[in-house]
Amino acid sequence: MKRCFSWGWTLVWVVLWCHDLGAQGFALYNTGANIDGDFQGQGGVCLMGGASENDDAMAWFLERTGGGDIVVLRASGSDGYNSYMYSQLGVDVHRVTTIVCQNANASSHPDVLALVNGAEGIWFAGGDQADYHALWQGTPLNDAINEALTERHAVVGGTSAGMAILGGLRFTAANGTVHSDEALDDPYNAYMALDNTPFIEVPVLANTFTDTHFDNPDRRGRLFTFMARARADWGLDATAIACDEYTAVCIDDDGLARSCESSSASCFSRAESSWPPRLRTSCASSVAIRMSTRKRTSGRGESSPATTASTSCSGVPRSSSTGTTSGRSPRWSSSRTSSRSSGR
Repeated sequence: MKRCFSWGWTLVWVVLWCHDLGAQGFALYNTGANIDGDFQGQGGVCLMGGASENDDAMAWFLERTGGGDIVVLRASGSDGYNSYMYSQLGVDVHRVTTIVCQNANASSHPDVLALVNGAEGIWFAGGDQADYHALWQGTPLNDAINEALTERHAVVGGTSAGMAILGGLRFTAANGTVHSDEALDDPYNAYMALDNTPFIEVPVLANTFTDTHFDNPDRRGRLFTFMARARADWGLDATAIACDEYTAVCIDDDGLARSCESSSASCFSRAESSWPPRLRTSCASSVAIRMSTRKRTSGRGESSPATTASTSCSGVPRSSSTGTTSGRSPRWSSSRTSSRSSGR
């Protein structure tokens, strides 16, 4: 009888413990100091194309924290970034804390908000950008992230899905991934889920798509279609930065960008006199890219920065013929599973 009573209380404790984790909505993994430090971030953004991290770009990201506190945000996985950032890249930082957001409760939890409010660097892991939109967009956590970027000059970065959410214009993958042939055949098919409402506010990336895994598979066709949709739906002359796998683009607070790569990073803009857009150039690691902002009225009637890009490298422009689509084709659906990389 006593043994049954003991097992009964154990079962109750386990149930309550699991319920508490669900109510909390997140898991924490900390490496380094246990309290917030007093540091000054230097701003900037690191865009990483996925597959595996680019160590040079990640070291740049860490240096921009001023030796401070880093928060890694993700919706799956665990602490894969902690020791990598803290001790494997030769850059001293105060601490690295990974927050795995398991449900929407995390986005308003005081502990999560306090960690972001004290961070000099915020990194978005790979995963599924649809989850990130659903969990974070328009929440207190979203506000805390944007305050860190705009008020405290925290550096921000992400890989794969974490890079995909950093543009002011985004492919959300709400219905799964979309391939270039599908996007070109029907720019309004069910997979073409695009968003221009506020999310992660990186001024230099306003009116810009950020696409990843650009060479695996070839995503030029779908990115050009994203840009065409921005023009047709929102009246925006969108720009884009796309990174191949193992490749990164690092942009400092002054808008000066450099690519760190095994492959290439590409900059796209809409030519004023023609459509579809041209590939401006593929930028090698020694190339500096000047990202500037100017005021324009967005499709929502708000005044917002629009991004233009110029580069010092002598790439040969290549035209892309995407054909035309008249009118909106009917939407269609499928049960196909998305194949986005989960990153580190």
